[in-house]
Amino acid sequence: MGKFMIFCSLTVLLLASAGLAAYKDYQGPNGNLNVAGNWYVITDPGDPTSRTGATGLPVLGDYAYIRNTTTTTLNSSMDCMQFLVGGPAITTVPSQTMTTVNILTGADLFVTRRIGTDLDEARFVVGMFYDGALNMSGGTVQIQGALYSEMILSENSGATGTFNMSGGLINIADVGAGAYFTAAEGPGRHGVFNMSGGTILANNDASPDRTVRFGTNGGQAEVAISGGRLYNGGMTELGGGPDGSRGLLTQTGGSMQYGYRYLIGEDSGYGHCRLLGGTLVAGGDMWLGRFKNPEPVPGTFTGRGKLTLGQNGAITGGGGILMGMSWTGEARHSDHTRMELKLASDADFQASIGGADLCGGLEVSLIGGYAPAPGTDWKVFATTNVNAPGVSWDKISKGFHTEVRGAAGAYDVYLVCDGLRHGGDANNDGAVNVGDLGILAGNWQQVDFFGKSWEEGDFTGDDIVNVGDLGVLAGAWGWTGTPVPGAPVPEPASLTLLALGGLAMLRRRR
Repeated sequence: MGKFMIFCSLTVLLLASAGLAAYKDYQGPNGNLNVAGNWYVITDPGDPTSRTGATGLPVLGDYAYIRNTTTTTLNSSMDCMQFLVGGPAITTVPSQTMTTVNILTGADLFVTRRIGTDLDEARFVVGMFYDGALNMSGGTVQIQGALYSEMILSENSGATGTFNMSGGLINIADVGAGAYFTAAEGPGRHGVFNMSGGTILANNDASPDRTVRFGTNGGQAEVAISGGRLYNGGMTELGGGPDGSRGLLTQTGGSMQYGYRYLIGEDSGYGHCRLLGGTLVAGGDMWLGRFKNPEPVPGTFTGRGKLTLGQNGAITGGGGILMGMSWTGEARHSDHTRMELKLASDADFQASIGGADLCGGLEVSLIGGYAPAPGTDWKVFATTNVNAPGVSWDKISKGFHTEVRGAAGAYDVYLVCDGLRHGGDANNDGAVNVGDLGILAGNWQQVDFFGKSWEEGDFTGDDIVNVGDLGVLAGAWGWTGTPVPGAPVPEPASLTLLALGGLAMLRRRR
């Protein structure tokens, strides 16, 4: 019996030695590593026994599955073929509901997939079968497959993938058919991406179609970029697909760049890009509310696309803005698209684009107590051309109009204030009174994917009508000024009804 045990031990040692040569930093017996935090690493494609190993994991190839309910830290070198956070189920381990992994300075993670293995695809997944969170403050992650290289947030229905990046580098290399960064692509998937530093490169120059996808094909994604750099050599899609997808991207700093096209709200998807700070580098056209014409079934493409611009956000590059247009450009629907301008000062916007084909609605919101004087104007963007006969938004917020100035090849689109605006005056009739209270009450704390506008009672510019807006209205109560030409003046009886209805709704919704 003793000789038999020695023989088995030597066999295991020999099998492990092949993997140890290439993966000595973490290779365990039979290609498995069990350490604090429930890491399961399978790494040796040359050893068939390592593909199931001691845990009995039913997989093929080289994988790194990370499952734990506490925080696991990576701060050294590691190689694998697929890096999967949050799954799968293992019969010998209790079910986990959350996995958290930290990648720190000093970590070098190489996710590579080689030709001739089970799948010629390298994947880095956060939120595979269970919820997963990845916090990256340093280090380097290289994702390189023989055909596909992918980083995925939320791969399966019901799993939320959250990625918080404050430093480091992720390089999703395009060496075959494409490199992709996706957050919530598919029904039931939920992806959250917060970027405050670091760099992500999705170098998908060979196959530019839909390189970066946020909230598509039924998924829902929330993206917040306050610093760092997100570079996409191909197409970015925000809220696209036929299944009511939702994609919301808020940028307050940093740099986001796309090389081919930016789709915001396509088919029945809802996409909203809030560029409040930082820089958007447009390598191609930006399409808001794009749809197919003719629709397979009339009314089936009900999605919307919206772009919100703040005075601290900049657009550079040669791409244009196309609003509410069909895929081939031969038709347009104004109800598919809108643009919002958030004003906090007399300063111009920092947008320079190629062409402008504009329709839909243009909303103007005043924030921070800003009250522009009549005649104040703001350059919204510089453009090489605009669609004839000019800028053609179908609806513009009361009290404003737009003008196109300049000559062919060097146009400037301006927003002009027609009359005095004041906080709390939602209907812009020159007074803050029960009429404005009724509007505020009618939109009280209602959730709208595109956010509430000034004319709906959002006086603070945070896209929701709440106590902050009520405070602005209360502080300005009784103010009177000069009504904007054409602004409706409610009859006294209507004012009484609005006041009673508004107060009743506020009491009920508190």
